Amino acid sequence: MAKQIGTTVPDIKNETIKSFDRQEDGTYRMTTKLVTRNRGTGKIQTVFEETLDDIYKITNESDFDEELEFLDPDGKSTSIRFRKTPS
Repeated sequence: MAKQIGTTVPDIKNETIKSFDRQEDGTYRMTTKLVTRNRGTGKIQTVFEETLDDIYKITNESDFDEELEFLDPDGKSTSIRFRKTPS
């Protein structure tokens, strides 16, 4: 059986993660997080996290500011669209 040889240089990948947190009034605020992932060890470290003051609402229209794409429980690709609202 062959052995896998690891590298001496860390295999680091930077990732930007966006999430939307629902507020009590039904609107959303976007949080952006920058993390580094060491693919060799699996360790994840948060470098930066910011919650924006902008307020978003869900929209079905083609005019949107942010879109999150994901797989639903059936494995179908779907998305949620958000539009900024005036403060």
